[in-house]
Amino acid sequence: ELIAAIAAAAARHGASTMAMPSGAAHDAMVLSRHVPSAMLFIPSIGGRSHDVAEDSHASDIVRGCQVRAEAVAVLIGDAAA
Repeated sequence: ELIAAIAAAAARHGASTMAMPSGAAHDAMVLSRHVPSAMLFIPSIGGRSHDVAEDSHASDIVRGCQVRAEAVAVLIGDAAA
């Protein structure tokens, strides 16, 4: 349900999606034992991740925030979403 809500919000914002299982020890790994969890990633410039040179364009950060907010609103049943 979480992934579907994120994917639908991303589509409405013109963003592509890709399901990516994570082997890294993110917070969601711990949280998922207690509550449904999902992660939303935004593009990194040059594909750099977990590196001091990692960076993202401001427009991707904003779109990621918009997608997350919309997905949360849908999941909590906010009629305005």
